[in-house]
Amino acid sequence: EEECKLVDAPYRDNGWTWQREYIDWLEENDQSVTLKGRQLGVSWVWDGLLLADVVLHAGIDDLVYSIKEDDANEQINRIWDMYLTLPADFTDHLTIIKPYGGSRPSNRIELQHPDGRISTITGMPATKKAGHSRVARRVLFDEAAHQEYARELWKALVPAAGDKGGKMGAVSTANGMSDGRGLGNFFHELWIGSGRVNYPSVKRRFLSWRLHPDRNDDWYSRGPLDAASKAEQYPNSPDEAFLLSGTPFFSVDSLYLYAKTVVQPVKTGGFRPQVGNPSTGVWDSDLPFIEVYRLPEDGPRYVMACDVAKGTGLDKALGFERQANY
Repeated sequence: EEECKLVDAPYRDNGWTWQREYIDWLEENDQSVTLKGRQLGVSWVWDGLLLADVVLHAGIDDLVYSIKEDDANEQINRIWDMYLTLPADFTDHLTIIKPYGGSRPSNRIELQHPDGRISTITGMPATKKAGHSRVARRVLFDEAAHQEYARELWKALVPAAGDKGGKMGAVSTANGMSDGRGLGNFFHELWIGSGRVNYPSVKRRFLSWRLHPDRNDDWYSRGPLDAASKAEQYPNSPDEAFLLSGTPFFSVDSLYLYAKTVVQPVKTGGFRPQVGNPSTGVWDSDLPFIEVYRLPEDGPRYVMACDVAKGTGLDKALGFERQANY
């Protein structure tokens, strides 16, 4: 679980220096999902990266999706305040197109570079149609677990941004779990699917409440929150965050116990077709398609069962037809 590690251990006594490592990690991975505790400055880190994009690169567009329009405007205004603090060496070559005449921005910042190209940052509420026809260098889904249309937006933006070298990131506290069938909480679906079949290029990172330099066990124990609220706002682990937040039907204590004892695969990978002989394959541990929970033994005979359909579209009908033919 290297990509899901608690990053507080090397940085606990060094203030906010862990943010430097987090920035490096974001720049190394084009698609990412970050599960975080509250008030760690993660949104500020993203704001800094968005600002660097439009200041240092001409002709690019960055997008910020927030829960509500007011949240999106607040994010853009925070980036604008950061811009106003930059040294003149970084900004003298830029012409401010928006906001106009020294006013504060509403939902958009536009900066013109010396070659005439304009770079923009746009903040908007995460509505169902907001992501279509958009191409961006960097896209932030802020508090993605609380966005109703995060799934639709992510899928609409991947061809326009993620497939063309752009950066896409979902950042959030937890808000319950997905139902595992493409419904419910997309942030959790993205988390559990990262690096696997559905989202093989997505990397994930958990940021503990302990990363805040002013917090310790005594601070945590004195927090006036119930178990579910504390798990959402200040989680100790990803399992705790997802299982205890939201409104689970089953006992959260039982779910947490099962999650801690769940069997992990001993091997993951897939079969890559051999060059010149595509009917045979060679095992490749870099592929995320197959999870092996127990290795086969010499001697016994094995039966393989395959589910050929997801139950949507024509796959379901074709699946029944194939079973009948077998």
